[in-house]
Amino acid sequence: MRQDIEGIVLGFKDVFARPKSGIWSIPEDFEALLDSINILAPPKEELRQAVQHASKILILDHAQRNIRDEYAIFTKYYLEVAKILGIYTQTLELIEVLAKRQVYTDTNYSFFKDASEEIPVFARSGMKLCILSNNWPSLKDRIFRLGLNPYIQTLIISSMEACCKPDPELCITATNRMKLPADRILFVDCNPANLKAAEEAGMKVVLMNRSGKKPASPCMSVSSLTELREKLL
Repeated sequence: MRQDIEGIVLGFKDVFARPKSGIWSIPEDFEALLDSINILAPPKEELRQAVQHASKILILDHAQRNIRDEYAIFTKYYLEVAKILGIYTQTLELIEVLAKRQVYTDTNYSFFKDASEEIPVFARSGMKLCILSNNWPSLKDRIFRLGLNPYIQTLIISSMEACCKPDPELCITATNRMKLPADRILFVDCNPANLKAAEEAGMKVVLMNRSGKKPASPCMSVSSLTELREKLL
């Protein structure tokens, strides 16, 4: 692929994991949880709209530097989702369960096997590795539970930087912490807007396209970290 790459910046979404339910903050067994307290689950589109509206809380109050603050903001978020759905008074205990799951466990996520297999290979090849994610402090514990922390030299989490992709400032932060020039870094992400920001910062870019659908982005794409390794190393 390119012999001048010395480091890789990786997003988290669709690179390491995806949500089991299709919605990052909603567990796969959400309907069963509601059924356990005799509440009829809302239609999926109604749930998606409630999540989208409540997500403004996570966006406006995104600067969370520790897990305790993260738990508090997600509790507030789930309360808002429940209010929008009209099930607030019946779900106070469930809201606590949802917030704890989101912050302290990995039950909402499905992790890609190739991440655990290929990240050590990249690291052993001498690549400097960075995860740059629009995420929360709990991501650090998730990477630890995956057993990948020895291979990731730099972890940049948007809530701890008070800045989100595609803000180019995060790309500058990545180059500074990796101690590499931008043109020696490969940026891998599933979002074309994030790739554009990285490219404008001087990085090489690759779209992670696990769906197999024709990508909208004109840049090079891969369907897995295994394919990336085969092209890069």
